[in-house]
Amino acid sequence: MTSLPRIFILNLLKKGGEKKMKKIITSLLSLILLVVALVVVTKGATPVYAVTCPTGQTTWQLGTESGSVQVLNNADNWNGGNACLKIGTNGVDFTIASQTINTANSNPVAYPDTNIGCEGGFCTSTTNQSQTLPGVYGTIDPKFTGTWSGVDNTSGHKYDQLIDNQFSSDCTTDTNPTFNVNIAIFTDAVASGTHGAYSTLGLANAGSGPTFTDSSGKVWYTKQVVSGSVHKTEFSAKIPVSSLSNYDLGQFYTWAHNNGTGYMPTGECLRNLGVGYEPWTALVANALGMTGVLLNP
Repeated sequence: MTSLPRIFILNLLKKGGEKKMKKIITSLLSLILLVVALVVVTKGATPVYAVTCPTGQTTWQLGTESGSVQVLNNADNWNGGNACLKIGTNGVDFTIASQTINTANSNPVAYPDTNIGCEGGFCTSTTNQSQTLPGVYGTIDPKFTGTWSGVDNTSGHKYDQLIDNQFSSDCTTDTNPTFNVNIAIFTDAVASGTHGAYSTLGLANAGSGPTFTDSSGKVWYTKQVVSGSVHKTEFSAKIPVSSLSNYDLGQFYTWAHNNGTGYMPTGECLRNLGVGYEPWTALVANALGMTGVLLNP
């Protein structure tokens, strides 16, 4: 960083400007710290979050699932949430230990999840992935196993259960890809104890589009929207589910590809796959969590 001109410093001192000098130095130090913080966030080191969690809780922790694939547990308080996670003894399972913020703009406040891939400048290791990310649509067919454990039926509380699939036309090793296609698979939405409350949260519902029947016979509501530069296809389970085993996600990608221009173009690459909850309001402490998660493309 360029130093202050020597003559300017001497003039300040001659005019009794010690206090001014201290203020300038303090400002410069603050600027340096801000620049360093920005570099940390954008270059892929451990993300910096404003939320401070109690001892034994966290917003960000790496783990290794039973298939020896590295995963990231992330509170992802992207929209003003303050979720803190309690990580299980296996280093993968998590419980939402606390989340006390209510949405102020008709969107979820966070996405506490377990994920693999790249997002926000950080990538999990590709070691032991059976199909290495990034994976091109048509050649990658991820399977998911896991359970959304617990419920929060409190009046006024709202949340959804989500398998989030982020795609990009950037199929390089870039750690911060720009996502332009999203496949959002909602297994439940809860509002004041009512399950399957997709309409209440503005998600895919009985009136938003045609239904999709998966390979196991489950029926899903659909909805396709364009938000900015992102083509998003939503699926909501007609009958909410809390657990899936070796569940095929590629069939959802194929449906999006076959329905609507731009919703899964040829050449798109899966860059991040996550599973967890989207809280729209405060939640009961330690009520919701994920167990038995296996994410492996």
